Amino acid sequence: MHFVAFSTLTAAVAPTGDRLALLAIKSMIKVDPQGVMTSWNHSVTNFCQWQGVTCGRLFTLRELRLDNNSFTGNIPATIMNCSKLEALHLGRNNLVGKIPDGIGLLSMLSFLILYVNILEGIQDKKKNAQEKKNLSQHMKTSLQL
Repeated sequence: MHFVAFSTLTAAVAPTGDRLALLAIKSMIKVDPQGVMTSWNHSVTNFCQWQGVTCGRLFTLRELRLDNNSFTGNIPATIMNCSKLEALHLGRNNLVGKIPDGIGLLSMLSFLILYVNILEGIQDKKKNAQEKKNLSQHMKTSLQL
């Protein structure tokens, strides 16, 4: 009975913006040959239990580790709703298209791993996040365009 109460509490306090952003990522993945996204569904309300997702305090998304899965698809702009995101690992997939504008402005983002994809366009908006976190160093080494 205590477990049920905790599960209900978890679902109630988990930020909906993070969950919706993750579901948008799932919808943009066209091919998932390893079945990584099978745990990402509407019936599991606590997204912290989904494969590749690490949460912090108050069930906020802290790290998304989806590298080396042979995904094809795009990175949705809704990733910008994950305001507490510290690390985004999407390297070694087959993602295409534009990197969402302003991704470097996520104030908590320290690691952006996007290498071995076919992506374009890192927008440099006033270098705010790059000066604060030295994010440009991570981008240069992780993108390998």
